[in-house]
Amino acid sequence: MNKLNILLMLMMFALISCYSEPEQVAEPGVFKAPILKMNSSAKGGHGGSTANKALEVSIDLPLITWDSFEYRKINLKPGWSQGGGKENFCVVNETDGTPVTAGSPILFLEDATCFYTYYTSADGIPHKYAIGIVKVRIPETGAEVWTWRTAIEISK
Repeated sequence: MNKLNILLMLMMFALISCYSEPEQVAEPGVFKAPILKMNSSAKGGHGGSTANKALEVSIDLPLITWDSFEYRKINLKPGWSQGGGKENFCVVNETDGTPVTAGSPILFLEDATCFYTYYTSADGIPHKYAIGIVKVRIPETGAEVWTWRTAIEISK
């Protein structure tokens, strides 16, 4: 091999070895009891500045995590969005979840790209909620799991 080929191979090796995926910046926090606030008087049926606060309802969600979820395009019920078309939902099932304890430490990793969750509760009843899910790491086990957006509190 000539010197030019050796030099090119060394440069390629150096470039490949220097490349790395962007590092996730994990933000510390804790699990907390997840609550979903809904208001049927708001435009779209799930909050907003025109909502009558007297009609606000809080739903206690289970404090659980999921190893994975599925993205699915699902029709919104009438009134949830302009035109009532299909939206990107995160689909999870309570029976696939693992309970966690409020106050346990987590590291926030990322938001899922859905603003709605299609959640089937343990009794088999499906629910469409205007809430996203997030990916967190549990430092104690190293597990990376998904949970409700309102089930975590980021430390400031």
